[in-house]
Order: sequence, then C-alpha cells, then structure tokens
Amino acid sequence: MVKPSSTVVVVGGGPVGWACALACASASRSARVVLVERMPPPSPPQGMIDTRVYTVSHDNLEWLNKHGVALDMSRSAQVDAIRVFDQHGSLALRIDSRDARRTRLASVVEHDALTAAIATRAKALGVQFVQGSAKATGLVDHERYVALGDGSVLTASVVIVADGADSKLRTALGVATTAREYERVGVVAHFQLAKPHRCEARQWFAADRSILALLPLPDLHGKPAASMVWSTTAAHAEQLRHLNPSALCESVTNVAAGQVEITSALTPTAAFALRMVRVADPVAARAVVVGDAAHAVHPLAGQGVNLGFADARALEEALGAGELVGNDFGHALLLSKFRRNRYAAVLAMQAATDSLARIYNLDTSYLANTPQTLSAIGDLGMRILGKLPAFRRLVSSVAG
Repeated sequence: MVKPSSTVVVVGGGPVGWACALACASASRSARVVLVERMPPPSPPQGMIDTRVYTVSHDNLEWLNKHGVALDMSRSAQVDAIRVFDQHGSLALRIDSRDARRTRLASVVEHDALTAAIATRAKALGVQFVQGSAKATGLVDHERYVALGDGSVLTASVVIVADGADSKLRTALGVATTAREYERVGVVAHFQLAKPHRCEARQWFAADRSILALLPLPDLHGKPAASMVWSTTAAHAEQLRHLNPSALCESVTNVAAGQVEITSALTPTAAFALRMVRVADPVAARAVVVGDAAHAVHPLAGQGVNLGFADARALEEALGAGELVGNDFGHALLLSKFRRNRYAAVLAMQAATDSLARIYNLDTSYLANTPQTLSAIGDLGMRILGKLPAFRRLVSSVAG
C-alpha cells in the first residue's frame, strides 16, 4: 500500500484559514503545512481601526495566546458585558464576564491585525505560503490534489477548505450545502461616543425589525469609540449609506433609545449581504470544510469567526492523534473525530441564530397593515433570546 504524505494543504488565508494552518502545524511535528491564498497576509495595520472587526471570545483568545500569537491589544477593546434591548429600549438580556466566570467575555479585534498576527506565528512554525487560487480538487491514489490557477498542482494527505461562504473548492468537492440569503444587509462604520462604553457590547432589536449592534473600540483620537453593525433591509441600508455624517449619527442615536449618544462618524459606511450557509457534513474524502465555507451565520450573536476558531481547535485535537494512524492526517478515523467534535456545537449555534433571524426577517407583505403584529413578533424574538438558557450559554462562551 502506498503511504500517504504528511502534507496538509489549507485553502483560504483569512484569520480562520491561518488559524487552521497554525493548528495543524502545532498538532504534529510530522505535518508539512501549506496555505494557499490569492493575496499575501496583511501587514500589521496602523492608523484608523479598520471597519471589519471581529468579537473574539475569551477561550479563543486564550488558545491563540497559548500558541504564541502576539496580538497588538492597543488596537483592540475588551468586552466585559453584553446588553440586549428590545424595541422599546428596555433591557431584555444581560450577560457579564463574572456570570460566565471569565476575566472577559471577548475582545473586539480588527481583521487585518488578527490575520497578520496569526499568519506571522504560523509561518514561524514552518507553514509555507503559496500565492494562488484553487480551481479544482480530486483524489489520486491515497492523496487529494488541489489544482491552482497557474496550472500547478499540490497534493496532500488532507485538504482544509477555508475559502469563505462562496467557497469554490467546497463546490468542487460536491459537499451538499444549504444556503439562504437573509435579504438583509449589514452596514458597518466606526463612531465616537459622548460617554465611555464601559467595555459593553450593546444590541437593539428595533421596532422596524432591524438589528443594531455597537461594539466597543479602543479610544480613538483620545475619545471613546464604537463599531456599528446595523442589520437591515437593502433599501434602508442604501438610505443609511447616503446620509451625511450628522444625520447618520442622529439615526444611530435614535435607535439606541438614549442608551448611547453618537457624536461623530469616524469612517465612511460599508455594507455586506447577510446569509446562512450550512453543509450536511463538513467532512469529505480527505477533506474538511471549515469556517464560513461550512457554517456562515447571521452576525446578531457575533459568532462567525469564533465558530471558525473552534474548528481550528478541533482540527488540532484530531490531527494530534495522527501517530495512531501512521501520520496519515486524512485518515477517516481522524476526520470522524473532527466531525463528532464540531457537528452538535455548530448545529446548536446555527439553529439559535437562524431561528431568531427568521423572526426578524419575516416577509411583511401580509403584515404591512398590522403594525401591532410586527411589534408582537419583535417582542417574541426578544423573549426567545432572553429566556433560552442554551442561547445564553452560547452567547456567554461565544462559541469557544
């Protein structure tokens, strides 16, 4: 029998892809890890905090720290509490770090800073970077190959697919996938605040069924700041993006119902479509689908990148048992271990976020003349969020 190589190929160079490469390199000294991405990893950012930020859980931050990832914490802000308000501005859900028995719930970290720090550590552990785009994949003997756009081919014992919600390699694998557009857009921007945010992440389920979140940022220009994610209809998103800065600040302050006062806009707005992606099985023959390629979720609970980091941690655990199967990292026993570790946790988070998103995304065509019904739907969503112990646990641990 031909012995498989000990090569692991990771396709996708976002923070989750690099975290998976780091995990695989840490799992076994026998692993030769290659990461494929169209662009090199970003340099450590300077200047204004980028509008693309993540809420990284305490447990995932601890895992990164244990693996030697050096984050510039001066460009991040700690989250000690989560406050969720209903459409009337009343507090519906409150979670504190002390309730979760942690020193912090999470930290808000920008995309480039997170990616750069993980990539730097992964490369220090020997991860090889190959610039290119994966076009096709298949099986040859006891290995999986990945064909790149320049005609070159990589072979590996296992391929980790981490190329995002629009994953082309997932499609090439033939993995059964369910995808649904939420018909909502996320509008993001950074603002300065009149008062300190006290390390609180705050979210409002508005009467118009949009969802506004304000995440703490480090002080900018010597004043408290926050990052906004406003999930709303495409039409409303377009209106927000065309407001002048003063009118935009007023709109955000109004939805915040007196809980937060926005004083000035620090960045232009940006927008992205919201969707749900679910795979029937994240494991294929000598391949594993991770991150948004496997389980894109609505951002209302801030779980996306944390689910991806949890995938990386599960990969490390599974591949750490590689010696039992002759360091064949694509062996079915190892990949089954990954599947068992992640399936239930991912399903629970997707069910919770998707159910709540469905309530707030109901088609209004048959409810347009019944505003009281819409209000009742909003209140129901908040009662579900505030009273489900399982969801409270998920939010407090942030999928760690």
